[in-house]
Amino acid sequence: MFITIKNLVKEYKLSNNRILKAVDNVDLTIEKGDIYGIMGLSGAGKSTFLKILTGEAESTSGEVIIDKNKRL
Repeated sequence: MFITIKNLVKEYKLSNNRILKAVDNVDLTIEKGDIYGIMGLSGAGKSTFLKILTGEAESTSGEVIIDKNKRL
């Protein structure tokens, strides 16, 4: 495997103390050479998901495992 995502969650606490789940329990394994598209409505969490994968944002829970020994 090249990238493994396990139980990825990103939550934001809103001003009214409610919780907004931008990413909700994502599991995904991406093998070398695989191509994926991310689709969804505006506000569905696509950018948040990608920011977590690139390290620009932290997840609330779950893990992203990237095998850096395998090259694209």
